[in-house]
Amino acid sequence: MIEYRNELIKMYSNKYKMIINISDNVISNMNLYLQNKPFINESGGVLIGYKVRGYDEIIIEDISLPDEKDESSIIKFVRKSISHILKIKKASLNNSFCIGNWHTHPVSIPCPSPTDLSTWKEELFECKSSFGFQVYIICGIDGFKVWLGEEKTANIVECFECEKNDGIYIDSFNENVL
Repeated sequence: MIEYRNELIKMYSNKYKMIINISDNVISNMNLYLQNKPFINESGGVLIGYKVRGYDEIIIEDISLPDEKDESSIIKFVRKSISHILKIKKASLNNSFCIGNWHTHPVSIPCPSPTDLSTWKEELFECKSSFGFQVYIICGIDGFKVWLGEEKTANIVECFECEKNDGIYIDSFNENVL
């Protein structure tokens, strides 16, 4: 689990040797919708970004925000608003696109529900990116977790924060982690 902080966060998938950079702007915006009080509904949206050409690195630079037209309850969030599609279309003008989705859970440490997992697997078969992966983020009260889904196999793996040395990220893979 990653605690919320206002800085770029670097995650990795050891299985797929993929680095995922999450901008501080994305983290700040997700943090605004935490279910940290009773009776706050789930929130969510899409992740906007791109894969760095020539590298196994994904940049998540923006998100769509929940809208009043979305379907939301304490334990459910469904994107219904056209605002998410408009955000994706606008991002495409800058060569960015939808690379996954995010949502909140009303728990301290989030994990995917059976509904989340089945929805993600459906998305992996239906929504094909140009690089074969989708990213999923669930925001809990005290932190968030990240998963990477491979479109070809619908395999979903949890990602972990990259190692740091003196506060600076090291872009290497720890073979003993997964």
